[in-house]
Amino acid sequence: VGAPKGSLDVRRGVVAGGFKADVAPLLARSCEGCHGPGGQGVRDVAIFDEALNVRHDQVSAEIGGILRTTERGSMPRGGRQKLSAEEVALIRQWQADGMPDN
Repeated sequence: VGAPKGSLDVRRGVVAGGFKADVAPLLARSCEGCHGPGGQGVRDVAIFDEALNVRHDQVSAEIGGILRTTERGSMPRGGRQKLSAEEVALIRQWQADGMPDN
């Protein structure tokens, strides 16, 4: 039996679920401090709406840049928790699956 949809199981590989269940919490944890309202990050790449909800449409448009900066290790800054290789793989799988917005 494989990992349920929407989970990260390092032993069995990556199974992407959807945006709200899997991707948004990772970005909120690692990106919200700078790219949310009041942060010092670039606002035209703001992936958070005023209610601090991660925006699917903006993430979908910016996913390549988000992944490149995290994989290079240049983001996040300021001591925020970096995305692990498994978490980046989960986001890549979500992208490959058509970026479902659950």
